[in-house]
Amino acid sequence: MIEWRDFEKTSTIELIELIKMKDNPLHLDTAKAAFRAFYFRFFKSVAKKADIVSKRNGYDREFALEVTEKTFEKFWKYPAFKLQKMKVSCPEKGAELYLSRIAQNCFYDLMNVRNGINVSPYDGSEEIIYEIPILDEYIEINNERYQIINRVLSTFSNKHRIIYLTYLQHEQKGYKLPRKLLIELREKLNVTQDTIRFYRHEVISKIAEFTEIWQKK
Repeated sequence: MIEWRDFEKTSTIELIELIKMKDNPLHLDTAKAAFRAFYFRFFKSVAKKADIVSKRNGYDREFALEVTEKTFEKFWKYPAFKLQKMKVSCPEKGAELYLSRIAQNCFYDLMNVRNGINVSPYDGSEEIIYEIPILDEYIEINNERYQIINRVLSTFSNKHRIIYLTYLQHEQKGYKLPRKLLIELREKLNVTQDTIRFYRHEVISKIAEFTEIWQKK
């Protein structure tokens, strides 16, 4: 079994490279152990800065600890650190600076949550929608709209259908779809974000056209 202590003396740059291998199932255990080593190496530094900033803004140590944990959670998800972009020669200083920037964003994100500002309506359970839900109560209540959408989608490609239905199901006014869901859409359909926007616009325009014709009947 791979333990994080196996990486105690591993260089910071190598640890980060190992962490980046987390998406490969064959290297997941190694990536997790490397991350724990990275976590323990920089925890005190991040926690100290989070504690100082939190106190200055009227938040307690518990809040600072939450900022610290969120910082490392975000680093695990997006370990995009590149030393050459940090304008420092020492990898440890570069990593500290990189984590400090993440911590700053996490601080403001958590502060907004505490104050009910810009709280995301998404919970991470959102999935790609492939077909219109066939629910009797939906068809009965929204019969006209259901028929229009179904008829319009039958004239488009499967990719158009999936993109439109996914947005229809999950999009909340004033918010973009979750980043994770957008990435999944692009990868599953092998399209760019510009293509997603264009396909969706095509369907919406056609639905508006069909709706106008329908209402004139």
